Amino acid sequence: MAKALEIVHQVATKYSSNWPKNTIVPHQIAQPTSDKYSAYHFWREIQEGLKPDDIIVVDQGTSSAASAGLVLPKGGKHIVQCMWGSIGFSIPAAFGAQVAEPNRRVVLVVGDGSAQMTAQEWGSFLRYGLRSTVFLVNNDGYVIERVIHGWNAVYNDIGHWNWIPLIKALSADFQPDTHLIKEAGSTKAIMDKSDKSDKLVFSEVILGRHEIPVVNLSWKPN
Repeated sequence: MAKALEIVHQVATKYSSNWPKNTIVPHQIAQPTSDKYSAYHFWREIQEGLKPDDIIVVDQGTSSAASAGLVLPKGGKHIVQCMWGSIGFSIPAAFGAQVAEPNRRVVLVVGDGSAQMTAQEWGSFLRYGLRSTVFLVNNDGYVIERVIHGWNAVYNDIGHWNWIPLIKALSADFQPDTHLIKEAGSTKAIMDKSDKSDKLVFSEVILGRHEIPVVNLSWKPN
């Protein structure tokens, strides 16, 4: 096997300069079509605010669907777990990523439904003084499930939490820098400066309960 790999490497080195260098471009996030703040504004500003070597961690649902349209800057990494659909995965995953890469910015995007599974782990971020950038997308329930089945069904609703007071309550020693996002430009402003923050930056993003993912899907709400 070692000899075979050596031969493949030699052949590839010889001919690779003649291979086409076309870059595969994903279905990028569309521009907003109105001034009313929406998921399009939020995700476009996430895209515009990403910096080289950023690590973006996203949870299941509309967050993972939308993040598929992101184009990462040089050295960027995208962490997502779609195989098992384990909601809440992203919060402890972002914690692990930030501990492993303390000199890189970890950007976490998680919906309110997913966050209710593992929100207590933000206490660990505060305990260990991690400087991650967190966007809690409050869209009033399981929006991806509304798209799949039950557009207005009560089983896709969740309890309403006071997110900013909650995260402040998770540590008596360290307080996060908190923001409430309801208008265009706010996400980009936070992304532009959060990499220089000396504390956890936590933003609650208010979106509509029927805002479907901002990339093309092969199914329609029912």
